[in-house]
Amino acid sequence: LCIDIDGPDYWILQSLLSHPHTFRPQVICIEFNPTMPHTLCYIQPRNDRIRHGSSLASIVELCQQYHYVLIETTLYNAFFVPSHTYERYLKNLHVHTTHMEELHEVTMGTDLYQLYDGTIKLHGCKKLLWHRLPLKEIDMQVLPSSKRGSFPFAPHCTSSSSCKQTTMEKTRDNMCVLPMSNHSHSHNNSHNPDDNSHFHHEDIRKISNSIRQQAIDMSPYCTTTPNAKQCRNDIDPKKTSSIICAKQLLDQLQQDGFALVKGTNISPTLCQSALQITKSFLHHAPESTRRSCLTRDRAKRGYSPSNTENFATLLGHKGVPNDLVRKFRIGPSTTIIPNPKQSNSPNDCTSTSTNASTSIS
Repeated sequence: LCIDIDGPDYWILQSLLSHPHTFRPQVICIEFNPTMPHTLCYIQPRNDRIRHGSSLASIVELCQQYHYVLIETTLYNAFFVPSHTYERYLKNLHVHTTHMEELHEVTMGTDLYQLYDGTIKLHGCKKLLWHRLPLKEIDMQVLPSSKRGSFPFAPHCTSSSSCKQTTMEKTRDNMCVLPMSNHSHSHNNSHNPDDNSHFHHEDIRKISNSIRQQAIDMSPYCTTTPNAKQCRNDIDPKKTSSIICAKQLLDQLQQDGFALVKGTNISPTLCQSALQITKSFLHHAPESTRRSCLTRDRAKRGYSPSNTENFATLLGHKGVPNDLVRKFRIGPSTTIIPNPKQSNSPNDCTSTSTNASTSIS
């Protein structure tokens, strides 16, 4: 089966595969849009008059639903065979992998990224391939050049010779120097305008305290003392600290994609080591190494590739694209069952952990 109709290829294949008793091709060749990255699962609308094309990731996902595996790609086309055919004839021959990231390299993609001052930059293919027109960075700019001269969060300049102060910075300097003028007689009426180290340390301290105040307190889940952790089966569970903590954490993750936490009782050294190991595995290691950690039940332990899970569905949301992150879960492989003899009454606080895991992404 060969499908190349410059648009709704995905929907033609979906219609054919949805009737396996009528038609079951042994080899599928289908065109995909070569400009889309592997992290994008894009399916063009089901309309014969629309010419978008679909991403390779979306077609791979469709074929996997009907037990087909990817075995090769060209610049525009992907080749699939039934999984049993691959296992019986191809796996031990020349096709050693069926992973999209290893079988195809996006060489015609266009990446857009932004600089600190608001400048938009293009990387990769800088032309409309099918219209043969150039993509110009000047046409992509959101801010005019007059507003792209500075970084809104640039650090304060301490030396007049190193940078030109803005009006806002000068105002801030005046505000910092004012308290000194009240006690100038005790310092021989002298003050070095460049000696602002005290104020910078004070600013850092205030920022650090502000960050700590915004961090979510995880002590209800990470400590076992009755004072720090309220009972999970209180009369009114909505008022327990664990429920509040869970809601704060979920809200923060949904809003920003990450959360600052405190009260974990984990040493900073251990946290730093975990970050270094995570970066080494999720960013520096080849995909083949990461996929060696795949497990049958990735919801509990092991590696999950990008675009393979959908956290939004767990929250009841429908039609949301898959998660564009890599994940590796660690944790105990057995269920920890509490000892009922240690509980003196139904309201005693107990600590139960079932399939506890940590997701690093």
